[in-house]
Amino acid sequence: MASNREIEAAPGGEKTPGAEKYCWQCGEALDYAAPYCHYCGADLSWPENPPPVEQIIFRTGPSFYRVGKSCAAAAAASLAAAAGFGYFGGSFGGVLICTALLFCIPLYRQWQRRRTRYTLSNLRLEIETGILSRTIQLIPLPSVRDVTTRAPLLKRLFGVGDVLIDSAAAARKITLTDLRRAREFADLILTQLHRLNLTNRES
Repeated sequence: MASNREIEAAPGGEKTPGAEKYCWQCGEALDYAAPYCHYCGADLSWPENPPPVEQIIFRTGPSFYRVGKSCAAAAAASLAAAAGFGYFGGSFGGVLICTALLFCIPLYRQWQRRRTRYTLSNLRLEIETGILSRTIQLIPLPSVRDVTTRAPLLKRLFGVGDVLIDSAAAARKITLTDLRRAREFADLILTQLHRLNLTNRES
């Protein structure tokens, strides 16, 4: 695999337009001006020495908040359906079928919640989603420009919130939804970003 600093150079050592460098993590050829790898998300601003060993700081997922809301809505709708079936002389089997269909949504949301994971390391933030197929979004910490927490009134009552991340590696803000201790998670991201910036400045 070619070195990360291996590039095409013009006579005199000047870099020619379209010169390439290679990602230290996946080895793909990239434009020399690219700050991050478009294939694996690796940070390409590291100095010549190897990047530090990745360490997991925090791993979490969405809380039960959204599933709980769906369960409450399904239960209310089931009671209303049972009352309607009773008033119009419907069968008990119809009530059971209606209830089962209504609770498919909370079951889906619970499955989706269990398959969503947010992992923060000292180098990047990883967002893993998907039920049948898995999608992993890698956000290098140096690309993070701003971290914001958001907690509407109803979420505040249940002790959950969202973390919004503005990153140069994404076209729009990334939202980590329904987190318990959302403020703590946001603070951890900013702390690791600060430490990484200090490390890069000293190297």
